[in-house]
Amino acid sequence: MRKGIKIEEIVVGDGPMAHRKSTVYVRFQFFLNHGEPIGDYQECNVDLQQRNEIAGFRYGIEGMCVGGRRRVRVSPHLAYGDSGCGIIPAKAVLVIEFELVEVQDNPVSLEI
Repeated sequence: MRKGIKIEEIVVGDGPMAHRKSTVYVRFQFFLNHGEPIGDYQECNVDLQQRNEIAGFRYGIEGMCVGGRRRVRVSPHLAYGDSGCGIIPAKAVLVIEFELVEVQDNPVSLEI
């Protein structure tokens, strides 16, 4: 387990597992620590090799299996930190609920 992230398995999936080299399709919703939702559920593809999302988002998906659902509590240093973002205040602890829909393994490129 990583420091600054707490994972609660709601449903353990039985499909392929997401890992650092995967591209995944997820449904998710953000909440503030006290339960206030930030927007509606959204869906997107995420390449876990890239650093396009907050660290807590990527770390929360790694190790999930397709069909699984998780609730992930993310400390500010793995989220938006001291600056916040839009309606997310500075130093906010976020809760993200994920449902893993699909996993595609990215091929490993060998350079010689």
